[in-house]
Amino acid sequence: MQEITNQTLQEIEKRFKTDKGYVGHFNGDNTIYCPQVNGLVNLCLRELGFSEKARTNSQNFLKSPSFDRKRRLFYREVDTEGNILASSFNTCKNAVFALNLALNGLKKEAHIILEHLSKSPLYFKEAGLYAREYNSETGEINPLLITQSNLWIAIAYSTLGQNEEARRIVRSLEKIRYSQDCRLFNSQDCRSRRSKERFFADDQALAIITYSRLGEREKATNLTEVVLRSSLYDAKTGLFNSSFSGSDIDSTKSTYKNSLMAQALAKTGFIKELKIVQEGLVKELYNFDERLFDQTTKDKTKVPDNSALALVALEY
Repeated sequence: MQEITNQTLQEIEKRFKTDKGYVGHFNGDNTIYCPQVNGLVNLCLRELGFSEKARTNSQNFLKSPSFDRKRRLFYREVDTEGNILASSFNTCKNAVFALNLALNGLKKEAHIILEHLSKSPLYFKEAGLYAREYNSETGEINPLLITQSNLWIAIAYSTLGQNEEARRIVRSLEKIRYSQDCRLFNSQDCRSRRSKERFFADDQALAIITYSRLGEREKATNLTEVVLRSSLYDAKTGLFNSSFSGSDIDSTKSTYKNSLMAQALAKTGFIKELKIVQEGLVKELYNFDERLFDQTTKDKTKVPDNSALALVALEY
């Protein structure tokens, strides 16, 4: 495993690192900077023992064109020339980078981002939750209440020691986004509005992690057990499916989702299942020739944050 870690880290630096940050996927002909990509890579670098590098990278990204210094939030996409490709402010992407700042000792900066998120049009006070994103130019709001976006915010608040704020978000999710029948958190696919209720593996993983951070161990353990008995778990491969809704199961295996589930299993003590997921990540999703993890079993795209998350998952 150490050899995979060393080689993959070298490949991430070689292929994706620039003086402004880590580039993510392509948007048309443009290579982009994404705050979520940079946030996840840097928090993973910290977990892997590269704290100074992670902190310096995070400080540099705050100085980049991706950060709107007036609104104190990150744009969704900026190209390598500093041109804004997507002028939207996305809740999930800002929450992940705020968490990264908090973990890397930049707590004041993390607090500023969360404060401006709460004062932005993204916060729906009546629901106690955050919408997906809004366009800073047109003012148009995408009102989808994405479960994982709100859980990332809850984890960021918890990391800053603001556990009551984190609990308030979780309690709101339990009212709006928890299915009493399936005993799982549901959400909407941000790429499609066909289904009003769909269950995603990463939502459950982040909920387990959040419960664990807040000391709600029984809820974390119970949710883990339900996930393992649900259509999200593929016992044949030992990996987790992407999502399901009724009998419609998306059996795609995602590096991102399985890496988060590995962390959730580690936090709740399901060591046997954790080891199986770790083996599956390497067997099914690692490309030994390119020394990076595939995005999914169906999409061989390589992005730095997925590979970084997988490396952390292998460390448990």
